[in-house]
Amino acid sequence: MFNDRRRTYPDGSSTWTSWRERLESFAYIVGLVLAVGAGIALLVLAVPKFGDSYHQNEEFSHAKNCGDDLDCGDDLDSFEGLEVLVVGRDIEHRTSRNSDGHDTSTIDYILTCQRPDGSRSTHEVSAELYRNSQEGQAATLRMWRGHVVAITAGTETYWFPSPGALGMAFWLVTGAVGLALLAWGSVWLALIARQMRRERKWGTRAG
Repeated sequence: MFNDRRRTYPDGSSTWTSWRERLESFAYIVGLVLAVGAGIALLVLAVPKFGDSYHQNEEFSHAKNCGDDLDCGDDLDSFEGLEVLVVGRDIEHRTSRNSDGHDTSTIDYILTCQRPDGSRSTHEVSAELYRNSQEGQAATLRMWRGHVVAITAGTETYWFPSPGALGMAFWLVTGAVGLALLAWGSVWLALIARQMRRERKWGTRAG
């Protein structure tokens, strides 16, 4: 039976349906190939970046353990102290809901510091350092390669996560996403290829 748009076969299928299914299958395969490619790209990008962040974290730990008064070697950047003024103290309450449906409250202690050039920066610190500081009090920011790694107010010092540790966490997640995309896309492509071989094999036998 024929009409002006498509051919209809006895089993109810048509050339229109056949081509639509082929296009859908082709689009799905292309999507899987793109997912595999994206996974490989993320892995290629994340692995060396993770290595750089790990090396940076090791150098930071060495400098931190070395201390301010010891000779750590010419190849290691030491900390630089920057005198600042505490110009603001704030407490922020955050409420979040956990997996059990219960609300949990978190308290953030914030200090605002003014640098000698007049610029200001805010830092989330520990409760101990917050209680040990006052507005108008002098404080010291410890700088390492342009990053604020610690703040001292009075007799209390609070260390921030090292720049390398933050980078390691970011690139580890990026690499995990890339690996997941690569594995997911590869498995489905392998299953599709296996199914196509089966269909070709049965088609040859039927012929």
